[in-house]
Amino acid sequence: MDAISSAIPPTAEGLEAPDDDLARRAASDSRAMEALYVRHHLTIFKYLRARCRDDEVAMDLTAITFEKAMRSISRYAPRGSGFPAWLLRIARNSAIDEERRRRPLLAGGWHALTRLRSQGPGPEEEAVAGDERRRMRLLLAELPDIQRDAVALRFGSDLTAREIG
Repeated sequence: MDAISSAIPPTAEGLEAPDDDLARRAASDSRAMEALYVRHHLTIFKYLRARCRDDEVAMDLTAITFEKAMRSISRYAPRGSGFPAWLLRIARNSAIDEERRRRPLLAGGWHALTRLRSQGPGPEEEAVAGDERRRMRLLLAELPDIQRDAVALRFGSDLTAREIG
């Protein structure tokens, strides 16, 4: 997460403006989009990290989310849920697209992916941790999409129930 935190250094200019004002300016002012990125990239990353298999995929999806937001910022319309919710919808859709793309690859290549890890915990710890992750994924998969997203937002992005609502 350090790489994503330092990708764009925070700037004081524009950070105090409300999200909706920055979003309106972002269509023609790249500094406004930068301020929105600085303000929200960690929340988006944490949400995507809770949905994804690793940091690298979450970082890629965070970048994709902000690229999509930049391309469509002129269509953003302030509503009750606000700019962060708009970004989270883009992130959620990006994660779903990524899951669909990777699904066939993971089914056949899981053993190859686990062999790539040369350092870290031993085989026993990996097996236990893997079993726990699989069990958690199975339990989460049984939840309706809206509840699964709420869990990812709560524990992945450290949002409060009020912020999630």
